[in-house]
Amino acid sequence: MSAVFAHGYLFLYHTRVAQTYSQNLTHLLRPLRFKKRVPTSSQSSDRGTKSHISEPELRITDMFALCVMMLALVGIRVSVSAEPSVSFPPARPSLANLNALCNRGDGRPRYPALLFPASGHGHQRRCGAAINRVEAWYGMCCAAGKTQGQTLCCAKQAWEYALKVFCMEEFMVKDLPHECCEEERGEARWRCFEREAPNPYYQAIPGYTAPSVSVDLGFTWDANAC
Repeated sequence: MSAVFAHGYLFLYHTRVAQTYSQNLTHLLRPLRFKKRVPTSSQSSDRGTKSHISEPELRITDMFALCVMMLALVGIRVSVSAEPSVSFPPARPSLANLNALCNRGDGRPRYPALLFPASGHGHQRRCGAAINRVEAWYGMCCAAGKTQGQTLCCAKQAWEYALKVFCMEEFMVKDLPHECCEEERGEARWRCFEREAPNPYYQAIPGYTAPSVSVDLGFTWDANAC
């Protein structure tokens, strides 16, 4: 049953992308050129005064675009049955991304347990849990009552703690750990995660609203460390 819910959630997650392709497809079909079939003399005598028949004429570029869109839609359907792709690791908080980090959190992905298959995919689960934790902790850091410097300091602490816990979990299993976890502790590890971040400016997904996800660990901001 959990697998059914997971597939349903993935389908809803990709619905907006599918709608975009459908809109583009409709837009492409609307301006198709038409040509008139000019009847021969014999055809004219057979048909009398019947009106000419118009046939659609697809240009090569139109046909190519249609094929691309159809393949894209098929790809979306296939991805519903595959494991979710987790946007990991989170970007390192900085003055350049702090505003988006605080104000666009509801538009960034979360990863509920039902999103994953019933068994396996432990690494993806750990990545998703790390994202869920750090996003929840960012909410606390961005709460009113802090200066910009305090907010940034809190967000950095949350980011480092979330990735520290992630690496601890990676080393607790027999699988190969994330490459950044194999780096020495400290700045080298943080720079590695910073380089790997797929969303360095914490941009939101248009039309997406993050579900409510509970996290299993708490976080306490140490103001004295700032």
